[in-house]
Amino acid sequence: MNPPTPFSFPVRTSSSLSLQIPQLTPSRSVQKFNKPEVTLQGQTDAVCSQCHNVTSKDAMVECAKCHNQGHPSCMDLPDELVDKVKSYQWQCFACKGCMVCGKQTDEPLILLCDQCDRGCHTYCATPKLDALPSGLWACSICKGGN
Repeated sequence: MNPPTPFSFPVRTSSSLSLQIPQLTPSRSVQKFNKPEVTLQGQTDAVCSQCHNVTSKDAMVECAKCHNQGHPSCMDLPDELVDKVKSYQWQCFACKGCMVCGKQTDEPLILLCDQCDRGCHTYCATPKLDALPSGLWACSICKGGN
């Protein structure tokens, strides 16, 4: 049997024949892609954390807590909320907590504002709510009360 070359390795078959099969070697070094942001032709692009497509960073929303970026549609954000969530420290659904107490506990009782997507517990809302509202709900910031 011939000694293997740096570009091949031996393969034994049942009849004790040896075949040389070329080993694939990358033509350039492979770098692990760690950053969700890449620069292509002078423009800053980002990788959507949901669909993994690369697009303009301006077309994405970014979570202030985990820094995941995504298309608004991939993050289940209605088009009319995109400008609003880009104006404050928005949190994705996985990171969203109560804007009043800051906690992520009692998740079923966290309401999402229909005007800005901020979260608020029913018991932290002003006025406090005994139950989840049946229709649209606006937080105290959007109502103008901070």
